[in-house]
Amino acid sequence: MSMNIVAEPGFDVIGIAVRTSTAAEFAGAGAIPKLWQQFFSEQVAAKIPHKIDSSIVVVYCDFESDKSGEYTTLIGMKVSSTQDVPVGMVVHHVPAGDNAVFITEKGPMAEVVVATWQKIWALEDKGLLMQAYTSDYELYDERSQDFNNAQVEIHVALKK
Repeated sequence: MSMNIVAEPGFDVIGIAVRTSTAAEFAGAGAIPKLWQQFFSEQVAAKIPHKIDSSIVVVYCDFESDKSGEYTTLIGMKVSSTQDVPVGMVVHHVPAGDNAVFITEKGPMAEVVVATWQKIWALEDKGLLMQAYTSDYELYDERSQDFNNAQVEIHVALKK
């Protein structure tokens, strides 16, 4: 797994969100799979105005503390304007800053994403990665169209 440090511009995302924790997600009481189901069953992407492209962005933000605390997960899309936000959706601004960018292996989407996050947390535990816990995100672009052979970018905000 390679890691590249990239200075990224900020951007806005509109989508649907839920509050959860890593412990809840791994205990089988996770809200994130239900949020994905809602995103597709309600055709949320089609309702988001001012989309920049067709990529889905999953933002992790509003951290209570670190990977052990609660956080908000938002599934949505990058937008050029935050006007006209549909009812039931939220806006989040991902600030500019240095991010560590990881690209998952190819494989079943849920498996490769979880495996990569576990490697990221292991790097942090070893002191090799200093997460800011501001706004991390996953980018689901053309490489992740096949759920069984997906590749996803994970962007982790770094402490300054």
